[in-house]
Amino acid sequence: MQKIKKNLSILIGLSIIVMLIVSYSRPTDINETLFNQYDSFDTYKKISTNPEVYRVAIEGDEIGYLAFGKSYGYQSDILVGAVIDDDGNVLETQILKQNETPSFIKKIYNADFLNRQFIGKPIEEGFGLSTNINAVSGATVSSRAITKAVSEASHTIASTYLEIQLPRTEEIEFGMNDIALIIMMILALLSYKLKNQKLRYLTMAYSIVILGFKFKQFIAYSWIVSLLLGKAPSFADNIGWYILMGGTLLFILLTGKNAYCTYICPFGALQEAGKRLSGFDFFKIAPKTSKRLRQLPGILAYITFAGAVLTEQMGLVSYEPFSLIFGRTGVGVQWILLPLVLIMSLFVMRFYCNYACPVGVVLNLSVKIRRFVLGIFKKKEETESEKVVA
Repeated sequence: MQKIKKNLSILIGLSIIVMLIVSYSRPTDINETLFNQYDSFDTYKKISTNPEVYRVAIEGDEIGYLAFGKSYGYQSDILVGAVIDDDGNVLETQILKQNETPSFIKKIYNADFLNRQFIGKPIEEGFGLSTNINAVSGATVSSRAITKAVSEASHTIASTYLEIQLPRTEEIEFGMNDIALIIMMILALLSYKLKNQKLRYLTMAYSIVILGFKFKQFIAYSWIVSLLLGKAPSFADNIGWYILMGGTLLFILLTGKNAYCTYICPFGALQEAGKRLSGFDFFKIAPKTSKRLRQLPGILAYITFAGAVLTEQMGLVSYEPFSLIFGRTGVGVQWILLPLVLIMSLFVMRFYCNYACPVGVVLNLSVKIRRFVLGIFKKKEETESEKVVA
């Protein structure tokens, strides 16, 4: 049985490597079929290849330039096309390709963000969330990425064809959410070091109220998948991402412990609080059944990872109920999963963490990988010591 598990683990690992190679080898060039999204123009003439720029026309009359910009959002690159007239005004903007969390991108479209924030504005003013663009509430990260992409497209046209010098609006934004994350990391470290139960409860309460409901900060499985695919936000755009992801991985590296699931995750803390407050003990999952069910998170993580990588649909890994309960936005299976998880968590300690969470699977696997690597070095040191003694 042990040999079968070992061979299965090797097979899964190899299949993941193959899928990542396939993903990395996909062409990233702009596909001209994307132009079908522009129904206002009927002719596109390429005038530059690197970067790609087109002259657009209606019934033979050239009216402007089409250029492209790309920026990393919440969990994926967002490719945006911007049409700018000869006077430097934005005529049209379109999202050509994205793999954002469906609930976030839905907010962008529902708010008519691209039309209301960009159409008709002169590019000479530049575009930035801290200046002349208002983010969509609940989708700030995606809003910032789109704004940067439009700004990139504008710079391409302005500097090469319109002789307009645009201001650079990018700046590092260090906000209250970043401070809250640093405090969270300190509380988690103290809870781990001091092993004080009251401090742990305080840490959990802080996680639920501040990290969860106030700032909606948590590690999503899509973050991990995107990271494996070599994609991450710029530091200037999302300091919080680096504090949370970097702090979690650093904690594992230094201590060999998965502090995120134990101390930091607001959804895990919310489940534990529900179980402790309910006091329900009349329902328990049999040990054999529990052991089998604990295989589900890994299975779900692998299947959704494979689907997302092979189909380029990152929405497949966005089944976690975090955004629904903390951000009050969700799609599809999240609406089914959340009520089930909340009810079961009253009877079973951290029900979702144990039987569904993909983030815990990856972080716990990271702990095992660290232990395995250290074991190799330790064995090597012991062998060398034996040689010296001999």
